[in-house]
Amino acid sequence: ARDPKLAEALHVRGRAFLGKKDPQTALDDLAEAIALEPGNYEFRVSRGLANRGAKKDPEALADFTAAIRLDPARATGY
Repeated sequence: ARDPKLAEALHVRGRAFLGKKDPQTALDDLAEAIALEPGNYEFRVSRGLANRGAKKDPEALADFTAAIRLDPARATGY
């Protein structure tokens, strides 16, 4: 069962880990959030930032590209 509250909680925790300079732990939470809500733009951007922080540039680019495809009008994916 998909639980939007769980997905958002994972996103918030992932962003907190990213803020604490722990991109790998952030990636774990953000991947789980995306698995629950694959069409969420913010989750994709956050995981892109975490991938960038983990020096995983191809994965970061893939996440930012996915975010742009989900919502081309939003600029943070660029």
